[in-house]
Amino acid sequence: MDLNANNGENLTPGYVVYEDGQPTRVLLINYVDDPSGGHDITARIQIGGEGTQQPAANPPQVRVKYFEAPSVSFKGNMTWAGQTLGNHFESDGRLKGEEVIHTIQCDAATNQCAIPLKAPSLALVFLTDAALQNSSPQEGATASFETTYQTRVRHTATIDQAVLSTSNGRGGGTGHRIGSTSFGSIGNGVAANLSVPGTSLLAGLIVGIMMVLNYGR
Repeated sequence: MDLNANNGENLTPGYVVYEDGQPTRVLLINYVDDPSGGHDITARIQIGGEGTQQPAANPPQVRVKYFEAPSVSFKGNMTWAGQTLGNHFESDGRLKGEEVIHTIQCDAATNQCAIPLKAPSLALVFLTDAALQNSSPQEGATASFETTYQTRVRHTATIDQAVLSTSNGRGGGTGHRIGSTSFGSIGNGVAANLSVPGTSLLAGLIVGIMMVLNYGR
């Protein structure tokens, strides 16, 4: 549910997740792109209490996972709870680094939990221990697994490297040209520059005979 945070400010939205009619998680976002810290904010979460016509229900503490990046347009080396998939062309699909989950104490006097947000960043606030546990991998879960799925189905032929190093290929520039063997190529598997042996010689003889006949006239 949209919390309409900061009077509906687009750059700092907030949302709450309910389970069985009870709030369990809060999502807070700071879209402002300012690494100087000038636009870092603190969001204050209050569940029930004064002004809500509901009993105070804030927990004594909350757990927070942060999603962070150098800028809102950055596409690599982003971190989720302190872990990262790596920079461009570095990822193997597994998170690296130690997971960092922040514990923030709530103020019992004001019935509020103050959640700091850097610019830019995203904070997922877990209001209960059960919500955090349900959002985490089970202890002992497999971190990665091997696959038997075949991903390469073309160009799988191999050749002895010792034979290749001493071969003369297809005879250099005057060798047999068979076009491209790449999948999808126009010349895929089709011989190029086909010719019939002796055709040029036969054409030359015919032209020569015609010239002699014309000369005789």
